[in-house]
Amino acid sequence: MLRFDRTAAEFELINRWTLEGNDRQGEIGDNESGLSYCHDVEVHDDPRTGRPTAYVSFLGSEFHICDVSDPADFDHIGAFPTGGLAHFGTTAPTLVDGKRVAVASHEVPSPDTGYRWERNTDQTGTVFLIDAEGIYPDDPVADAREPGDPARDLTDQEPDDWTWLGPEDTEDGEVSWSNFSLSPHNSDLSRHVVDGEEEFWLHQGHYHGGVRFLRLDTDSWTLEEEGWSRPSYGVPDGSKMQGLNEVTPFVWASVETNGVTLSSDINQGVHAMSHDRLEVGNGQPTSVAVTREDDTDVYAGTTTNRVQLTVEFPATGVKLRDRLPDGWNVVGGDDHTTYERGGSTFVEFDATAGAGERTTFTYFARREADAAETAAFGPPEVSDVTAPARTEGIEDDPSFANDLWTLASGEIDRGLEVGLGSGLSTGAKLGVTATLGMAAYQRDRILEGARGLLDREE
Repeated sequence: MLRFDRTAAEFELINRWTLEGNDRQGEIGDNESGLSYCHDVEVHDDPRTGRPTAYVSFLGSEFHICDVSDPADFDHIGAFPTGGLAHFGTTAPTLVDGKRVAVASHEVPSPDTGYRWERNTDQTGTVFLIDAEGIYPDDPVADAREPGDPARDLTDQEPDDWTWLGPEDTEDGEVSWSNFSLSPHNSDLSRHVVDGEEEFWLHQGHYHGGVRFLRLDTDSWTLEEEGWSRPSYGVPDGSKMQGLNEVTPFVWASVETNGVTLSSDINQGVHAMSHDRLEVGNGQPTSVAVTREDDTDVYAGTTTNRVQLTVEFPATGVKLRDRLPDGWNVVGGDDHTTYERGGSTFVEFDATAGAGERTTFTYFARREADAAETAAFGPPEVSDVTAPARTEGIEDDPSFANDLWTLASGEIDRGLEVGLGSGLSTGAKLGVTATLGMAAYQRDRILEGARGLLDREE
């Protein structure tokens, strides 16, 4: 875990986690995990709890899940056995039919790899579908893991696995390859809207197998292959990777955005493709500019900040929310809802920013006396209102009304100082602080009067 210090423009090491525990907690001793090592990690805000959750693939070991909401003390909350070749893993961006779902996959150099490999040993490498319920106390299962318990064993929570080629797929009953050519690699589990219905597809990079499109069938909880793409453009040998494998395609990874699958090919470059069943553009907005205006950069004591966020001409209608600093509360403004998700407090506006329109939203936030001396509002996030709302199978929570949120682009974050600003002379500091203090005081008096008149808190 690294923290980026913007002032010094450098990274600071906060913690290191291995299968032995947390370095910051003094739990790491001798390397008991041997040759296994952390090959890949993805961090997602959990779709039910909002907590930042790491999906960690240990090559030579297994697939692990950690709650990383405390950077100095990762909590190992789940483990799934892939048979010793956990190379990559990820999770769906939302709950799938009310359930938390993850996938993990092998990377297999050849049939005689030499790695400890105990699952589907005569096949080209496997993608595992994992039911990841029970890792958090809030999960709707009777035996959900409680804080302090060992990591939940997910061995029996595997609805399905998928492999591209096995002995049954060849005439002679054998599958042979070398230099990773037939192995799966990195993938992306994405949400789509197909014929008005929600579907989840795995966009699987598969080296010489190209890109495999796997649909998650929630009736049978199986991975169903819906197609593939194996582009080969006749790239000159001199442009290919030398020393490993020169086959084409040789797809390293696939990621999806708004119906377009982007795949990195080691020997050919980047492919952009779309499946016939997946509508291009039917997804989250890829770039929505939001500009921010605060009252000032400097505040004195317990005070109130007026925040104005302007959504600039989105391609589709979007909802907007902003992240509040610790120790600040919303006390007024446009109609909104506030809620906590994953240790952060959000203010979400009730109204929608219309497609092709410029819409400004305003809220007032009050700093409490014990808040930190510096504060950062944001970044703001947007959610496409044209996507079907997802409420079935999940609790009644306002943050789930449109639950796929993406960071807005443009001016999205500003630091605010409490006290005296660093860019002013002493006299100017006192004058500005006094003026701002009086302005904030007058606004606070108006807000208090309005509350009394309307007999309401907001």
